[in-house]
Amino acid sequence: MKHLALRSSLTVAFGVALAASLSAQQTQQYYPSARIGGIQPVIESSYKWFPQIQPSFRIGKLSPANPSIPPREDGPFSGLRAGSQLLAPRSNLDAKFPGIDATGWVPPDPNLAVGPGHIVEVVNSDIAWFNKATGAKQFQVSMAPVPGPTEGFFESLNPSDFVFDPKCFYDQVSGRFFVVALELDQGGQASKALVAVSDDSDPNGVWHKYRFEAMMNVNGTPTWLDYPGFGCNKDALIVTGNQFGFSSGFYGVQVITVPKAQILSGAVASQTQTLLSSSFTIQVARTPDPNLNHIYMVGEGQNRSQMRLYAVTGLPNNPVVNQTAVAIPTWFPPSVNAPSPNGRTIDSLDGRIYDADWLNGRLVAVHTPRVSQSDSRNMIRWYEFSTNGWPTMPNPPTLFQSGNVIGGSGEHYHMAGIALNSVNDMAVVFTRSSSSIVADLMVAGRKASDPPGAIGTPVLVSNSLGASYGSPGFNRWGDYFSMEVDPDDNLKFWSIGMIGKANGNWTTIINSHTISDIGTGGQFTLFPPLTASIYQDPYSNPSVQGINLQGGPGDVANSDNINLTIGSVFMPGLGQVAAGHFTYDLEGNLSALTTLRVNLEANALSTCTIFVMVKNQITGKWHSVKAFPAKPTGNAQVLVTLPAPLSQWRTSSGAMDVVIRAVNPIRSRLFVMPLAFTLSLDLVEVQARF
Repeated sequence: MKHLALRSSLTVAFGVALAASLSAQQTQQYYPSARIGGIQPVIESSYKWFPQIQPSFRIGKLSPANPSIPPREDGPFSGLRAGSQLLAPRSNLDAKFPGIDATGWVPPDPNLAVGPGHIVEVVNSDIAWFNKATGAKQFQVSMAPVPGPTEGFFESLNPSDFVFDPKCFYDQVSGRFFVVALELDQGGQASKALVAVSDDSDPNGVWHKYRFEAMMNVNGTPTWLDYPGFGCNKDALIVTGNQFGFSSGFYGVQVITVPKAQILSGAVASQTQTLLSSSFTIQVARTPDPNLNHIYMVGEGQNRSQMRLYAVTGLPNNPVVNQTAVAIPTWFPPSVNAPSPNGRTIDSLDGRIYDADWLNGRLVAVHTPRVSQSDSRNMIRWYEFSTNGWPTMPNPPTLFQSGNVIGGSGEHYHMAGIALNSVNDMAVVFTRSSSSIVADLMVAGRKASDPPGAIGTPVLVSNSLGASYGSPGFNRWGDYFSMEVDPDDNLKFWSIGMIGKANGNWTTIINSHTISDIGTGGQFTLFPPLTASIYQDPYSNPSVQGINLQGGPGDVANSDNINLTIGSVFMPGLGQVAAGHFTYDLEGNLSALTTLRVNLEANALSTCTIFVMVKNQITGKWHSVKAFPAKPTGNAQVLVTLPAPLSQWRTSSGAMDVVIRAVNPIRSRLFVMPLAFTLSLDLVEVQARF
């Protein structure tokens, strides 16, 4: 939900001549003010709902009223300039299908999570999931309690009937879906964060559900949490939100941290609460890196010539929020809401950050300023920051590049989501509207090799279906869109947004696109393994992770149904494990290497998860670059593109090491030990493009 900022006029002109340098800020640190334990889970299956698809509709359901926030300082003009559009598009549209239709809530707040075989969508206030390949809806229910015998998705947690501001994501590290929705009871002065975690990469089946505390007492004033940020790394889950007094007033941003292992296993959970009293709207970056020890976040700076970057360290049990400021091109907050035909305007919010993503040492974020001090059209502004190992390394984060996406005459661009893929291509999704355009769903993308700050010409995904949206005057819109990268290839972008229907209501559209030059510019050279052995880790018990190796490197050189097999061994605290180690020798002009991929066919018990691990030849550490649920039979190939820089994965002479590891984990809540299994591999090849 949104809260309009109080706006003050800017006192400096938009021009390079008036540039003023911004002094670097030291890192500030914030510590938890509260720790809460004993949070009991509810573990239940989605199959309890029958029928599986039960769309809800609640007439006139609106988000709570919009309190005001303190204005940001105007600040000095930074002298930095943002880039602009290229003359050609970069986005090639792919799959598109309808998402959740109008539920009676306004605005819908659409969000999506993309897994190996499914897409989960949440809106105010329903949850649904779809078959990713076909778009077929498999499940939909209300998230809030509903009258009658039907239960809401979170109803077993006994929330109030006001469940709003949902978000979701797919975590590639754990192979799970995560969902959050906020709960508000104004009369009872209760504020909660409702969290659900799937027990595997298929949303059909068991979910672990929790009700975390979000009310904070700030200097004697009880406050509630609004407009969440949501993300995790390998160790912890984070929920952020703006804290408002139940009566009035803005009190800063809360950061809730939860140890991830607790909620993955369905155990009793704990949380910490940290207040950042001078911050506003912090978005948590998605973090698919299985080795990163902290979580990055981004929000508005103290003035409009800087952004604040945050890193939460000390995870999972002793979180510390580190904060610093980075200079950016000066931005100007929206001064008007976006126009739409027939006397309508639609909400453009107040310049807050909508969405964030982190990968390969880069943090991207997006929001909606106006075009300039004198041009009131709203636009999309995106940023790409180099995190530089901060805060564990001495170098502070810096702005790598930023760019604007600006519409034609009279056109407003607003309400965006953003994502970064494994080869550092970036894409945004947003709304286009004007006095003659109701509300179009758009995407735009850039290649990593494009000029700094440049982005492709926007591409139309869907028009609104009617002549107008909502009612005459102001209409709520958003309050956010979202975008994720497909875990199957870490290249394709999936996004969700809303459009207007013929009856003036809203509906959502799920869509995907690729960046134009991916897969072109040269053929791949295929490299079979030189050696094949059982993986050995001297630091594990047992160190040899498998038994009874049958076959050799020639058996995984081609997809021919002649397989290499490895039996599993039991590892205390983990489960049954089988892992194969394969070595490669890349031949060619290594300095011209542009893409590295691992292609494999693997089968194991359906209760197993298969991990693709590649050795960093610089540090000597193994990195999990892909995890996916195993299938007992079939010839499906899994293609994994390795993130840049590619020099970390091979030696100067071209040597590479890959491990394929299957784990049948201990599932403590079932009180049974995992079954032994055989890992069967038909293909494990490295593909290189020079």
